[in-house]
Amino acid sequence: MNQIPFKTKSVNLQRPKDAKYVVLTGATGLVGQYLVKDLLMAGANLAIIARSSRKLSAETRVEAILQRWEQELGCELPRPVVISGDLKQPHLGVCTADIQWISKNCSSFLHNAAIVQFEVDERTNEPWTSNCLGTQHALELAKSCGIDDFHYVSTAYVCGTREGRVLETELACGQTFRNAYEQSKFAAEQMVRERMPNATVYRPTIIAGDSENGFTVSYHGLMWYLRLFDILVPQQPKNAEGKYHTKIDLPVEGDEPHNVV
Repeated sequence: MNQIPFKTKSVNLQRPKDAKYVVLTGATGLVGQYLVKDLLMAGANLAIIARSSRKLSAETRVEAILQRWEQELGCELPRPVVISGDLKQPHLGVCTADIQWISKNCSSFLHNAAIVQFEVDERTNEPWTSNCLGTQHALELAKSCGIDDFHYVSTAYVCGTREGRVLETELACGQTFRNAYEQSKFAAEQMVRERMPNATVYRPTIIAGDSENGFTVSYHGLMWYLRLFDILVPQQPKNAEGKYHTKIDLPVEGDEPHNVV
């Protein structure tokens, strides 16, 4: 892997020698990449469970994220412990030796890994496989390692089709759901509540990207249309004024509210 050249500056990240590690899943997704940066900058000892792809190892995938942040921040970041795993396997596919290491060195578990897929794939059974079975495997791993400080990234859309005021304490109210993603995240959060009653649950809404520079690796909802425009519009001819004219029409008036993080 090619190293990205950049000028570094020293940062004073206070880390007690005996501080326990935070286990993080979903580090390669949009939210996960920011969690990696923020946790490391806050001085946390971080252990990342990541999957190897067909071409890249788990370590290489995480290293690419760290180098991007170092390029942007202009400083070196501490390297986390990278553990090879798989969301779809029991105990997240973590080997026995790594389970023993986690049991000894880790005190918190932040389960962020999920898939945003709205229709069920009959071949893979997604999003149920990643969002529910994956959460079950994360809970199993945390329990087997003696970790009870469990944090789970859910979604505001566990409220389903409910309207009006919805309290954070109102998870199951007989609501229906618009799609399989909402329902799978609802079922996963129920599982977390049952097996880890003291878990901390986070319910963001649609996370579009970085508020300062627009960076994103997630294209859903409104962002999917914007990405499509970015691809299609430049392929159209410009007029005499150098402007694009397209026949793309959206069924909106322009003043519709849209909740985006």
